[in-house]
Amino acid sequence: MALPRPVLFAILGVALVLAALLATRALGTDDGGTVTPAPAAQPAPAPKAPKPSPGKADRPDRAPAAEDRPAAATPPEASKPTPDRRPAGSAPAKAPTGAGAPVEGVPVAVSSALEAGKVVTLVFTRTGAADDVATRRSVRELRKSFSGNRRVVIIEDSINSVADYRLVLAGVGVSQSPSILVLRKDRQPRLLEGYIDEGSLRQHVADALR
Repeated sequence: MALPRPVLFAILGVALVLAALLATRALGTDDGGTVTPAPAAQPAPAPKAPKPSPGKADRPDRAPAAEDRPAAATPPEASKPTPDRRPAGSAPAKAPTGAGAPVEGVPVAVSSALEAGKVVTLVFTRTGAADDVATRRSVRELRKSFSGNRRVVIIEDSINSVADYRLVLAGVGVSQSPSILVLRKDRQPRLLEGYIDEGSLRQHVADALR
């Protein structure tokens, strides 16, 4: 049965409306519904290590520099004798002749006493002779008389040892025993030969003290 024309027009209009709605929905889905995934983050490249400059570590075949090599041990110098710097032909230095200095020809005890301003009595005797025995007795009494006087020095020796006093006896000429020599640094020596009693000997020493 044929439908009336108004009804057909109405059905056709609804169909067109539905078709338009479907087309519009499909178009919206294609434009906004598709989600594009974000690109994956690429890892940052690691910084490259700087190339080391060519040096001692990179050149093992290079000979070590002077400052790198250990210092060689310097052998100790052999001790050398000190050269004599005196002019040619000059005499060697002499030992000091002050108080207490040993000088050949002057015993230390004599030189020390004379330098100190003391009176030195040298007695030379030999063993056995009567005059020598009596003189030694006088010398013992002389020691007692001046025992408290530090300015008097009495030295007894053998006549055979006169050479040990040669500088002291120079110009005096001791040639016999007994002989007694009274000395003082600032006085002329006094030689007493032969036997002398204790009183006379004491007087000579007392005179030398003045």
